[in-house]
Amino acid sequence: PAVRVLSTLDFARLFTQAEDEAIYASADAAVKFVTRRLQLARTVNLDHSDVVNGTALLVSKGLLTSARRTAILAGAPPA
Repeated sequence: PAVRVLSTLDFARLFTQAEDEAIYASADAAVKFVTRRLQLARTVNLDHSDVVNGTALLVSKGLLTSARRTAILAGAPPA
């Protein structure tokens, strides 16, 4: 299967402004850990366990819906 790698900016563009603001406003330590890791990355592999697990964490914290997580992992920008 093809490796699906995006720049960190292109990955950020997969989130809505409201999602991005909620994620970065979160005081949750695990959410901060995930966002800090992504800030340090040059690229984001949509199939990497950090991305898969990190987006699952965001769903569990109510910062993303399951449908939006699926869209983000598919590389689909918000409508």
